[in-house]
Amino acid sequence: MKVSVNRLWFGYNRAMKSHAEWCSLAFAFVAACSADPGTTCGTGSASPTIDVVAASTTLTYGELRSSVANDCSDTTSGIISLTIQSTQVGGAGVFALCIVRPDKLASGQALGTDVRVVDAGGSADGCTFVRDPAMQPIGTARSTGECDNGSAAAGFALALDGSVVLDRNCAGTMDTVTATLSGTVAVTPLQ
Repeated sequence: MKVSVNRLWFGYNRAMKSHAEWCSLAFAFVAACSADPGTTCGTGSASPTIDVVAASTTLTYGELRSSVANDCSDTTSGIISLTIQSTQVGGAGVFALCIVRPDKLASGQALGTDVRVVDAGGSADGCTFVRDPAMQPIGTARSTGECDNGSAAAGFALALDGSVVLDRNCAGTMDTVTATLSGTVAVTPLQ
């Protein structure tokens, strides 16, 4: 015997005893239709800042903002890259990443190739720091709470564990230092 969906819905709707019961059913239906009901989008308990530590100097960056910007996309995948930018807390430095495949970030991606360190620079302790473009950053980047390839309004947490080479200039004395990138930081979409 074939019964139409409309007849079933009508029958159930007539049997409902309250508005609250109807709302509970509607919520359960929407949750069941979610692409991945186990995923919780958002930054969780991630820090609002990330540190780049070069020798005894720490450059701190806050308010990391993301945008789907197509700055470094893998043209064969059809996935648009995600750009993350931040400014130095108490300074004029910039920290910027370009994530080639944000759809793969939750499983971990390589710094330098899959997650490009576009900029990591600033001023502190009487010195200026600029990312050395000739040296490849190393390490990994991984997201948690990432939805919609990083574009969800809730944002996500980005865990970095690696290093980047910086050119350091202290009152005319120049050298090169390896700086560590380590920690989990909140990333929210640019509004």
